[in-house]
Amino acid sequence: YAVSEFRQLLKLLAMSVFISTKCAIAADISASITGDASGATQSIVEVVGEIAVDDILRFKQISKSLPPQTIVRFDSPGGSLLAGIEIGKVIAASGFATSVSDLCASSCALAWLAGAPRILSASSRVGFHLAYKSNVDQTESGAGNALVGSYVTGLGFGENIVRYITSAAPDDMQWLSSRDADLLGIDIVV
Repeated sequence: YAVSEFRQLLKLLAMSVFISTKCAIAADISASITGDASGATQSIVEVVGEIAVDDILRFKQISKSLPPQTIVRFDSPGGSLLAGIEIGKVIAASGFATSVSDLCASSCALAWLAGAPRILSASSRVGFHLAYKSNVDQTESGAGNALVGSYVTGLGFGENIVRYITSAAPDDMQWLSSRDADLLGIDIVV
């Protein structure tokens, strides 16, 4: 009974995420290869703007032929919870690194967590908050936070990280500092 109830909650969450992001403008996702004077090349995927459900398939298509040394560079205020988690799963499975050029918050921060290594500049901001039902109904989503917990522990992080990233209210943000990252065991490269 509990498993079928959980599946129903997941279906409802997926549907509400789909409905709330159906009208959202998708992020700009592009891939490029840069080179230096020595002939070394680097594959980079840029994700800029609000992340929508449609971005899951686009990200998968763009990244499927890229090497594990690829860097996924984010500049996003967030967007769809489902999209952030699914993009993060692709990043983790592909062995991609992640970086933040300026801002990566909400679902973007969840995707960024999947990178190895996780790269930040001195001015980068990465922010987390708990999952909520929709842009109209910003009450906490228990099913959404269960998905976040499952995803984060699947990345190899402990419960302390889950508590940290779901500690801020929907209209607030838990900004990751270098000190917090160190205390929590989130490896970052600045």
